Amino acid sequence: ARWEAKEATEWTFLPNGQMRRRRLDVSVPLSETPEDLKLFIREPEEFSLFELKKQIADLRGKGIDTKEYEVDLQIKFALPLLSPLLVLLGIPFALKHGPSGGMALSFGISLLVGLGYWFLTAFSVSLGHSGAVNPWIAAWVPNLTLALIGFFFSLAED
Repeated sequence: ARWEAKEATEWTFLPNGQMRRRRLDVSVPLSETPEDLKLFIREPEEFSLFELKKQIADLRGKGIDTKEYEVDLQIKFALPLLSPLLVLLGIPFALKHGPSGGMALSFGISLLVGLGYWFLTAFSVSLGHSGAVNPWIAAWVPNLTLALIGFFFSLAED
C-alpha cells in the first residue's frame, strides 16, 4: 500500500534561520490505512473489551508498545469486582456498630477507604502505563489491597 501526496509542500529550516519551500508530488509506502489512524484518536478506555483486544493484537503485529492498552484491558476486568469488595469491607462495620451506632465513624472510614482506593488505583495504573510494573499487577493490586483490608476487618476482634 502506498500513500500519495499531490502538491505537497516541504519546508526546510536552514541553519541561518531562513526557510526554503519546495513543492512535491510524492508516493510513500505505508502499511497503515486511514482506518488504522482513526483508532489512535480514541482513548484506550473508550474501547469495548473486544475492540481493545483487537487493538492490542494489531499494535503488537506492527511492533508498537502496547503496555498502556494492556493495563486498560486488565482494568476492564478488575473494576467490576470493586462492588463485591466494598460489600466485603462494609459487612464488619455493619455488624460491629449495628444499624444505629457509629454512623459518622462508618461514613468517615468509608470515605477514607474510597479515596485510598482511588489514589492507589490512579498510582498503580500510572505505573503500569509507564511500564514500571506488569499490566496485571497495575490493575489488580488495588483490588487485592482492598480485599486484604476487608479480610483484616472481618477477622479483627474488639
